[in-house]
Amino acid sequence: MPHAVIESPDSLKTFFASCEAVSIRQDQDISGPQSRLPLGVYLHIPFCLSKCAYCDAVSYAGRMQLVPEYVRALHQEWLWYAESGIWRAFRPSTFYIGGGTPSSILDALLALLERLSRLLPLASFFERTIEINPGTVRLPQLQQLRTAGINRLSIGIQSFHDDELRLTGRMHSADDAQRCVREARQAGFDNISLDLISALPGSTFERWAENLRQAIALGPEHLSIYTLSLEEGTPFWRQYQDGMLLLPEEELQIRMYCHTIEQLTAAGYEQYEISNFARPGRRSQHNQIYWRNEDYLGIGAGAWSSLHGVRSGNYTDLDRYMAGASRLESEQTSGVAAPLPPTVEQYECLDHSRQIGESIMMNLRLIEGIDLQRFRQRFGVALEKRYARELEKLAPLGLLDMQDGFLRLSPRGLLLADEVCREFI
Repeated sequence: MPHAVIESPDSLKTFFASCEAVSIRQDQDISGPQSRLPLGVYLHIPFCLSKCAYCDAVSYAGRMQLVPEYVRALHQEWLWYAESGIWRAFRPSTFYIGGGTPSSILDALLALLERLSRLLPLASFFERTIEINPGTVRLPQLQQLRTAGINRLSIGIQSFHDDELRLTGRMHSADDAQRCVREARQAGFDNISLDLISALPGSTFERWAENLRQAIALGPEHLSIYTLSLEEGTPFWRQYQDGMLLLPEEELQIRMYCHTIEQLTAAGYEQYEISNFARPGRRSQHNQIYWRNEDYLGIGAGAWSSLHGVRSGNYTDLDRYMAGASRLESEQTSGVAAPLPPTVEQYECLDHSRQIGESIMMNLRLIEGIDLQRFRQRFGVALEKRYARELEKLAPLGLLDMQDGFLRLSPRGLLLADEVCREFI
């Protein structure tokens, strides 16, 4: 069936209401029936002990006094969506807690998870991930997370060189990183992802190769390897603009990337996305929702949602987000409900063409590429016909491969992914 187009937020709420009601009990797994669309849920924790030099995420250092009010706001927003009927339309798929540094407010977060589980059992989500900073947790905290139902860790290591960690503003050491992975295993986690950043200022090929060697030696199930990106407004961006930040040359960055693919493949990891590698069966299920341009719900300041063609973004300012959440309590008391919660700052309804173009752009990040039959079933059009001119333009450049019913980036196309994807928008 072609993908439906929602014309307004009111239509979105009508869509929720039209779906068959699902009874939820505390002891019930509601991951089925399969007829409901899968939904990934993202919970944003914007608090940090310090802000990293490369980070442009919605995160704030030095505002820990707001944690109790913010956690209350998260609960109110979650409750709003639950009462709006979202679990009639969607089935829980993945749950991801990101930031910021979620592990910096662990006690408050664990209490919140317990409250949310009364509305929807956490076990309803088959993958339950939290991002952690190695400098903020020890074995007892990791055991608490495992007991609470978290079954996957994303550990922000970034580098195994202490001078690079200091340069980026990370608060942990290389020893902390090693210890964190060991203690995560002791706590019972069997699904661990490590984040590393290549092409840091002053980095060499040899230092990057050593980062990879240490990461592989720890035996994680998953690795996310990102090339440093200079985001406007960050300390690194300002230093670069002032001529005070020396980055590896592009040729060296490409060499680092190719070496990463070679070494991780040899170690038994499969590259399934431009920057992501996993043991068989250990891909990030949550992130694949984004790359397949499927439905997801974002809870928290700066979080984004994409629900049945309606994309919405919450206020990034903490005070405005929490003020919106406080209005939710008034709505629940008065019985008056808006089409979208007052935590939302902006939204847009994506027409059919936008949904198609963005799906191509995101799907091409996956190494397997676009399943052409699935694409036809979802959008009611054949990609080969709709984009015949674009494909004819790109084919002689050797940037795309089309075989076995899939359209994917070629090895050369992976290095020019952004340029290729723009042709379809």
